[in-house]
Amino acid sequence: QGGGSAAAEDRWIELDLGRPYRLDEAIVQADNNDAYLMTYRDPATGAWLPLWTIPPEYSFGMATRPNPMDNAARQALPKTVTTDAVRLEAEFGDGMYSVSEIQLFGMPS
Repeated sequence: QGGGSAAAEDRWIELDLGRPYRLDEAIVQADNNDAYLMTYRDPATGAWLPLWTIPPEYSFGMATRPNPMDNAARQALPKTVTTDAVRLEAEFGDGMYSVSEIQLFGMPS
């Protein structure tokens, strides 16, 4: 289940996981020349905390991260987190932000 922002200054997609999960890896496919920030909701405080800074991958069209040459390669997150929601926020680029896929890996908590 997802939601998103409508205001131009707030460019994000929110994924409600429906229950807590322990997440440790991710894959994102998004516009190649834009940077994104993946954040997670801290269940104790409700604060959104940084999880993965996704850099631009200067190629053409959509690019899979962490490895545009291997769509199955997973990004090991800097720490395992327990959360029930994740956001992907546009950081910078050409302003033509586009996301086609977000995969999260982990176990129910």
